[in-house]
Amino acid sequence: MLIQSLIAGAALVAVQTPTTQTTPLTPASVVTKPPAAAPRGARVSDMEVEQFASAESSIRNIRVDKNGSDADRSRRIANVIKATGLTSARFDQIAQAVQADPALAKRIQAQIGEEPPTP
Repeated sequence: MLIQSLIAGAALVAVQTPTTQTTPLTPASVVTKPPAAAPRGARVSDMEVEQFASAESSIRNIRVDKNGSDADRSRRIANVIKATGLTSARFDQIAQAVQADPALAKRIQAQIGEEPPTP
C-alpha cells in the first residue's frame, strides 16, 4: 500500500501495481505499451497541491521518527492525510500523478519549499 511505501522512505511516493498473468507470453502476445498517462482524476488544483505538500512534509517527519511500530506510523500517516482534507484515495491519485508529471512534481516541491533536482 502507498502509505507503507512512504514509511519505507520512498522518494515522494513509490507506487507499485501488482500484476497477474493467466496465460504464458509468446512473442506474438507481447505488446509494448507506451508510458501510462496520468491517472484518472490527476488534474490537481492549487488547493490539492497545498494539501498534498502539507501531508508529504508531515509524512517525511513521521518516517524519520523511529518511535512506535510500523502500524502506529501507518495510522499517523493516515491521520495526517485525513487532516489535510484529502482522502487516502485522492492522495494516492496525486502521488501517482506526481510520478508521471514532472510539472506537478515541481509544483509540489515548490510548495514544500524544496528546489527541484537538477538534471
